[in-house]
Amino acid sequence: MVGFGKCFPVEATCVYEKHRHGKTKYCPNGVHFLLCDMVDCQSRFKCPHSYCIAVYMVCDGKFDCPHGEDEGLFCERPSCPGMLRCSESSVCVHPMQIGDETPHCVLSADDDRVYSSLCEPGCKCRGMVKDCSFAKTESKRTTTLLEAWTVVILQNAVLQSVPSGYLSSTLLIFDLSFNHITQIHPGEFKLLYNLHDLRLQHKLVEFIRPLTFFELSSLQKLVLTSNRISNLSENSLLGLYNLVMLQLDNNAIKYITACTFQGLNKIEALTLKSNNLTEISRAMLCGLENVRYLDLSFNLFKSIQFPYTLSDITINVHSVEYCCLLPRHTECVPLNSREIGQYMCPEILKSKIAVWLLCSALYLSNIAAPICWSKLKGPHGIMAL
Repeated sequence: MVGFGKCFPVEATCVYEKHRHGKTKYCPNGVHFLLCDMVDCQSRFKCPHSYCIAVYMVCDGKFDCPHGEDEGLFCERPSCPGMLRCSESSVCVHPMQIGDETPHCVLSADDDRVYSSLCEPGCKCRGMVKDCSFAKTESKRTTTLLEAWTVVILQNAVLQSVPSGYLSSTLLIFDLSFNHITQIHPGEFKLLYNLHDLRLQHKLVEFIRPLTFFELSSLQKLVLTSNRISNLSENSLLGLYNLVMLQLDNNAIKYITACTFQGLNKIEALTLKSNNLTEISRAMLCGLENVRYLDLSFNLFKSIQFPYTLSDITINVHSVEYCCLLPRHTECVPLNSREIGQYMCPEILKSKIAVWLLCSALYLSNIAAPICWSKLKGPHGIMAL
């Protein structure tokens, strides 16, 4: 791709990095940061509605996101699911950066250790990561020394089903995105009880069977964006007791069965952007006592009822008018910030009109009072009857 008169690699799109002298890599004018809202940051941290940064740049004491989201309150209790946490700081290092000859744990040098394993033809291996994206089918069925891999990436591998040859209890991150998998059967992930991050976006999955993820008790992030899921049924998410982030954007979800999220009380972020939802009931969201971020933008809601237990939550909607459907104790953030101040909820508008009319009546009465008083007085100041 071209930017600022120069070409830059496609994989650098929406990636924020700096040269040693401090200048932005690739496009100094930031052209490669345009249209990053829908970009999924593979193996990186995504700044909300913006570009991607390396995970070791999160909680490093420097603001790298546009509004400093990479240095939030979560840095006080940092967690590095599926990654290496530096022992002398809050910095997380993705497995892709381990053993890349660049020190990321500046104080402790924990990432200097190099992990080596056999890497079959058609795959790329670095550190503890095996990437068999775009690999031929036969190369994906002869994996050896699974114990060495903590990350396996199988993007665009033309897979029709979950490959059993890659399932191992050592896996922490498993990426099956951009394949032709239409069904996931219960029990297929039973060996992945240590898995922290599962990515199943851009597939052809139409529904999730009950107990599909039951064995994934350690999972903290589940990405199911851009599938064809039409509804979430009871027990379809059962067993995900440690899940922190669930992404269901860009599906065709019309309905969520009552208490589908029951037992998932550790979820802090739930995204349902660009679905076909028309209502949210209290029963649909039961079990989400600790959710702090909810993206409901680009749905066609007519009714939203939130559980009374939900508080201190930020909700994204695509238009400010939907904020009127939300309870007052929530923070509503319309994606089009220019609408703020241009729209007013009907009940607020009615009350303001009533106050305006009352004030106008009082004002006019104050003007008319002296005139009426003078007419009622006689020639000697005595009130005429």
